[in-house]
Amino acid sequence: STGMVVTSQIVHATPASFVSHNISRRNYNEIADEFFDNKYNGMPMADILLGGGLKYFKRKDRDLVKEFIDKDYRFVQNLSGLNSVNSEQILGLFAKIGLEKMWDRDEATPSLADMTDVALTQLSKNKKGFFLMVEASKIDWASHENDIVGVMSEMEDFELAFKTAIDFAKHNSNT
Repeated sequence: STGMVVTSQIVHATPASFVSHNISRRNYNEIADEFFDNKYNGMPMADILLGGGLKYFKRKDRDLVKEFIDKDYRFVQNLSGLNSVNSEQILGLFAKIGLEKMWDRDEATPSLADMTDVALTQLSKNKKGFFLMVEASKIDWASHENDIVGVMSEMEDFELAFKTAIDFAKHNSNT
């Protein structure tokens, strides 16, 4: 089982590098297509995709959300939906592009820790093991904007996600 949890759009460079191959990191629509079209045993390569980027998955020329749903993925768009989902295949898109910085997010938007917790819970159901990539993408974005408050809030968001992962590992000796 594989999963990716990010605060940028899920098709951004780091998560995209795990499941797609494209000449440009900015070809977001093509990369989104590859998230579905690149398959392993007939299924998209990632079981859990959580982050932003709805505009790249639900477009006039292609509705990847519907295609993922047709492959038995559960689609969620807010914290309530994320917390109630019980599936090993989840597509969670919580923003049109990247998520707001932690200190700007509303209550309906999951934190990086929320997404990490759900991903760990669902992926760990696979007795053969799993891989989870977690990226606090907005730390970098806030740094580029010279936004120290944004950087600090994003680092706190990452710290809480890291704690979630460490707590999981402490209770799961095979991690």
